Amino acid sequence: MTCKLNIKIALALALTTSFQAFADQPQTPATAEVAAVSADTQGIEKFNQSTVVAEFSDGSKILLGQVLENRSRLPAQYKNVPIEKIYEVLLNRLVDLKLVLDAAVKLGLDKDPEILKRITDAQEAIMQKSYLDKEIAKLITDAILQEKYNEVLKMLPKGEMEIRLSHILVKTKEEALTVLKDIKSGKKFEDLVKEKSIDTQTKENGGDLGFVRKGDLPKATSEIVFKAAKGSIVNDVISVGELGFSIFRVDDKRAVEPPKFEEVKEDITKAIAPEYAVKVIEALRKEYNIKKFGLDGKPLPEKTAEEKKAEAEKEKEGAKDEKSGIDITKLDDKMVVAELPNDQKITLGEIKESMKSLPPQLREAPIEKIYEALLNRKIDMQLLSLIVRKEGIDKDPTVLKKLDDARDALIQKAYLDGEVAKLITPEILKSKYQEFLNMLPKDEMEVRLRHILVKTKREADEVLKSLKSGIKFDDLVKSKSIDEQTKETNGELGYVRKSELPKEFGDLVFKAAKATLLPEPINLGEMGYSIVRVEDKRVVQPPQLEEVKVELIKIISAEQAVKVLEKLRKEASVKKFDAEGKVLIEKTLEERKAEALKEQSSKAAAAA
Repeated sequence: MTCKLNIKIALALALTTSFQAFADQPQTPATAEVAAVSADTQGIEKFNQSTVVAEFSDGSKILLGQVLENRSRLPAQYKNVPIEKIYEVLLNRLVDLKLVLDAAVKLGLDKDPEILKRITDAQEAIMQKSYLDKEIAKLITDAILQEKYNEVLKMLPKGEMEIRLSHILVKTKEEALTVLKDIKSGKKFEDLVKEKSIDTQTKENGGDLGFVRKGDLPKATSEIVFKAAKGSIVNDVISVGELGFSIFRVDDKRAVEPPKFEEVKEDITKAIAPEYAVKVIEALRKEYNIKKFGLDGKPLPEKTAEEKKAEAEKEKEGAKDEKSGIDITKLDDKMVVAELPNDQKITLGEIKESMKSLPPQLREAPIEKIYEALLNRKIDMQLLSLIVRKEGIDKDPTVLKKLDDARDALIQKAYLDGEVAKLITPEILKSKYQEFLNMLPKDEMEVRLRHILVKTKREADEVLKSLKSGIKFDDLVKSKSIDEQTKETNGELGYVRKSELPKEFGDLVFKAAKATLLPEPINLGEMGYSIVRVEDKRVVQPPQLEEVKVELIKIISAEQAVKVLEKLRKEASVKKFDAEGKVLIEKTLEERKAEALKEQSSKAAAAA
């Protein structure tokens, strides 16, 4: 619980210029602006999908149908946004992708051996997933989903409430207090919304923010508004940061209704799909009678589910398997470790090669410990590759389209990565690091804690009494604490910050003097009671540049990618049209930023 734990969180909060790293396809400025753009076009779906909406200097074109199809690539929260509102965003995205692909091909990246290898691997994975998805769909019935749904319902909080809020947003606290005074004097809330509120998103519907739950609001705000009676004005003005101050009205209160089965059916399917993927693969192994061999050359029998479970439990308890004593470096790489259909074989050399893709900590693990897992993974991939061709998955038009998209995406990403790398200088990195440091809290404190965890309040009081009588803390940790994780380190919890603790506990801990016990045991619910000792206090030291370098480079890369794309746009000769064939006027980056900021402000006001 040191400063390092909060590095990523601090970066995310401090540097909001980052956009999502390239995944299925490179992100572009158009994607980042999706929530901010509004177009003048209406009812796009009624137009001819063969209408040309963009023309390039090489004669290639983008059609309206491609724009509509591109909608499926957007993040889930934007898929239901009316097409008219995000038309330009979708079109700009397609234009950017074409420009990047053309630039990449011009550099010969589509023939680069390393990139071709990545493309082959990615396409193979897509075909394998397509087959698994098809087989999993046969196994997951509505009855199974209904059973899982019932389990989810049992886990939901009982008696959770939600309230419907309306608000009036103004810039200053003084304005808010004046509005509150006007309401108390008899002025109608709805009239004041229209007259005073600066929240353009809710101004026309009486300030309505809809239903919210406690978890949707900052803790301090939720405590205030949830205490208010239905139909009442909250008797406090609430700060919503830079946006201003809100006067809330509680319009309704009701018990939270659990989601309907159809609403969560897709999510449940995704959650249980990995479990059924394992079943599909296990069935394939049995059907094709795969033969596996150990490092000693002897046949390796397939373990039952019970045996795998027992091994997992053994591993969890820290039990160590005896090493086989086999030195893998002395074994022949050509040794066959698995036999598959069609005389396909897997060699030890291939298993060694697959180890290179493992995380560092696993690469250092004894080969005996990871050998079978690596072998099974290699068998599964090779078996699936065989099956997808037998089933004709590699000729399915939908899959072929995904393969083409994956190829283009990897070539585009390679180009952007290369161009961005040229732009990242030590000076830019140092500047971004300083920007990060400037956004961190100044003189933030952290405390080092130790504790003794016991089951009951009575035991806790006895331990506290023993400590006050002079018995050493270390001795009582070893004899009394039930916290196995900290017992061997004398109850050490490490350094924590106030923000990492519940408010009441944080206030108590940070008021306590260094090297003192808290006066009362802390109730940790079902875990028991904790007797806490404050060992040390210190100012939080910011992370060194090397500690955050990877995260900073990701953020800088996103910013520089925007510049690369802007440069391609300027150099290209592209004509863009709306769905009716009228020429679209290109918005400047400043105009797009202004629109995005305006939309963001409205949404933040509504959320607050």
